[in-house]
Amino acid sequence: MNMARRKPRKPVHFSDVVPIWTSKQVDANEVMVQATFGSLGIDGYRSYWSELWIAIIPCMLLGLLIGAGTHGLGGLLLGAILGFATPAAVIALFVTVLHFAIYLGTVLLVWALILMAAWWFLAALAGR
Repeated sequence: MNMARRKPRKPVHFSDVVPIWTSKQVDANEVMVQATFGSLGIDGYRSYWSELWIAIIPCMLLGLLIGAGTHGLGGLLLGAILGFATPAAVIALFVTVLHFAIYLGTVLLVWALILMAAWWFLAALAGR
């Protein structure tokens, strides 16, 4: 075969070899967070307030106190807004951490199986 007629190879990307968190996992995570909020009955601000008011009020009060104590009126308003969003952020963070743990556990399990198979094969070759 003539060297001039060879097709160029596709370069191997790092993400093709090592499993990394890609946009596919981000999209799946977003769907899981939306499904979690849907299962909690949250589909807007009104339902968010009515479903999580027990968690929102202490978070808002803590945000108000910390914000007002450190940055005055601007901190008061920002603390209230952040306190209102904190329960949603905690739920989304929990779903993300759980998703990542399952993803990482799956990758580690597959690598453990590959290494066990290689170890078994090499032990069989050595005659043990």
